[in-house]
Amino acid sequence: MRFRKDRYPSPMCTFPTWMVASQKWRTLQRHYKYVIHEDGGVMTKVNNHQKVAHSDKCIEIQSQTVNMTTAVTFTIEGCHHGYKCYKFHKRGDQIIEIESSGIVDRPSEACSEHNFETRDSFETLLPDSTLAANSCPHVGRYDIVGTSTEDICSNRKSTASIGCDTPHEMTFNHFCEGNSINDVELQVVKDSFVCHGHWGEDGVHYLIATDKNSVTSCLVFNKEAGGMRVSNHLATCPRSPVSKQYPDKVRSLDFSVTSLGQCNSSSAGWSAKMGTTVFVLLTSVFLSSILLPAI
Repeated sequence: MRFRKDRYPSPMCTFPTWMVASQKWRTLQRHYKYVIHEDGGVMTKVNNHQKVAHSDKCIEIQSQTVNMTTAVTFTIEGCHHGYKCYKFHKRGDQIIEIESSGIVDRPSEACSEHNFETRDSFETLLPDSTLAANSCPHVGRYDIVGTSTEDICSNRKSTASIGCDTPHEMTFNHFCEGNSINDVELQVVKDSFVCHGHWGEDGVHYLIATDKNSVTSCLVFNKEAGGMRVSNHLATCPRSPVSKQYPDKVRSLDFSVTSLGQCNSSSAGWSAKMGTTVFVLLTSVFLSSILLPAI
């Protein structure tokens, strides 16, 4: 038996300069990294154990604009090899999304429409380094309604503050009132996020942000009657309300918001009113205890 070594093509082009500039990119959940070789013509996807998922050589740039590049690659994926099509989307200085096709035998077929999967095939990539903070979208204060997440407490009132305290911070405040007239304590549970970058597409806004537990996710803002629907997704930025690829990765935040006005608007003073109410109640209890005669 005689064995013949396959001869694979060499790179004939380079990947986008804005992708090559940061040679290592990671997925949202840090499960995989994309490593761009120094010559800019080879891209390798590896997992956390440095096992190669696939390797891609740039063969042809089919189209290129400032923020989008379509490229044909020669791809080796396990025991399979052939030609693949990639669409690289620049969403900001530190956000890239990738669309990829299946593997075919001829480069001329790689970028055909029928070779692409559904629009849920986007993969979100971030630099494998510390992410810089950037201004949040939808600046203002909001009332949170219609939540489908687990209740944090009973008698809850929740509000959102986006870009008000600092331009790059978004907070969700949950005010938990006491359950009885003698219980005047007000517990505040705060979820905070740092914004890194955002973009709009077909009327939907996508935001990459990191929470206080250092978990980075994609928050999706969908317009609806009277406000917006906000949800966060841990694996990717889905183009449908519920991701078909990652149905179990959607949650943690999923609610509607209605505007309370700008950051300095008087209509956004619910939390201040709550603080005043608690102060008055505490003062009343204290005065009652010192003015009423002991029995």
